[in-house]
Amino acid sequence: MNSPAGPLVKSRLPAAGAAGGAEWVLFTDWCSVTGHDSLPATAETVWMFFGDCPAAAGTFARRLTAIDAAHRAAGVASPERTGQVRDVLRGRPAQPVRQELDPAQVEAALRRLPSHGWINGWFGRRDRALLVLARAGVP
Repeated sequence: MNSPAGPLVKSRLPAAGAAGGAEWVLFTDWCSVTGHDSLPATAETVWMFFGDCPAAAGTFARRLTAIDAAHRAAGVASPERTGQVRDVLRGRPAQPVRQELDPAQVEAALRRLPSHGWINGWFGRRDRALLVLARAGVP
């Protein structure tokens, strides 16, 4: 789904070593893995990218600048600045939609976790606590 750019467009996109190049490469790699189009990208795609690749607000701004520059170089419109994207740029974390946990699956996972032994028991008890908190809706 990652839109292939023609040779002329590719020559105008930021290279990995250029200013914004690494950010653009990260975005296109993420798009390839998740099946989203990088050119043209939607605001929702950018927001999901921000949620999957956490960083500081300044880094998000550099990434968005690189995405905008690539869109300009390709001659397509940049993604719209939605409230979600603006919130991330202001330092507020991306809040993806929470998925409800199936209680039966949580119970089965809790039963499979180890609870005895030094290393396995330690991590098993920690993982049990995390699953119980997640099931209770604690973020």
